[in-house]
Amino acid sequence: MLGHYITADMLLKRLTSHELNLMEALNHHQGLLGILLGYGTHNSLLFYNKKLLFHEIESKKLQEKLTNEAIQALSTFGEKANMLVELCKYLLVREN
Repeated sequence: MLGHYITADMLLKRLTSHELNLMEALNHHQGLLGILLGYGTHNSLLFYNKKLLFHEIESKKLQEKLTNEAIQALSTFGEKANMLVELCKYLLVREN
């Protein structure tokens, strides 16, 4: 998460020297922030993993929406575009 080797002292030094702000020092890892704030390892990592899962779900929904919009747009271009529409449909089904 923070690299191959980093100690608490190294992290504290980076923060106190204003080399990085807190989130930069934690590589923007919400789980590590939760641990530092005292929420515990288990709860912090559960929250972090939940956030990742929701992000992945939303990305797939967006990808599906864009694919469907591309299919609709391509279907208005005639016969050659129909092959692209079928390809998009195939790729969409294959991913799910």
